[in-house]
Amino acid sequence: LIAQTNDKKVGSKAFLVQFDSNVAAGLPWRFTPEMPKMEVRVGETVTVLYRITNLSDRETSGMATYNVQPELIAPYFNKLQCFCFNEMVLKPHESIEVPVVFFIDPEAAANRDLEKIAAISLSYTFFASKRSEKPLAEAKDIVAQPAPKL
Repeated sequence: LIAQTNDKKVGSKAFLVQFDSNVAAGLPWRFTPEMPKMEVRVGETVTVLYRITNLSDRETSGMATYNVQPELIAPYFNKLQCFCFNEMVLKPHESIEVPVVFFIDPEAAANRDLEKIAAISLSYTFFASKRSEKPLAEAKDIVAQPAPKL
């Protein structure tokens, strides 16, 4: 969920949030979180940085999709700010740090269906966006094709 503010009180229940980062084939990026996991208390606003590096000699762009698992906790996972809201454009060999700011709604602690959930996975995958000239894999395929006979 996307939230505008966090006016919730910090509770005592905590979840282990694991950060997963992926890059789809054809996008020459390295994408990693600053830390693989952290403990987050319900209602606590947390900022986690991710580093993105363009490994190619050309400008590239990508868009991230995300998913929160287990699915039952997803409605309680609120993002205040996320790089996934916008297309990212990186110059050749450029590296940037981008934040995700989130909180887990304290109402999750009161949901009996969530009592046995101790860990949450926040997973992102970057895909080449249409702004990129051609994903690297496609460009290689085009170069490898023989020229047409005249």
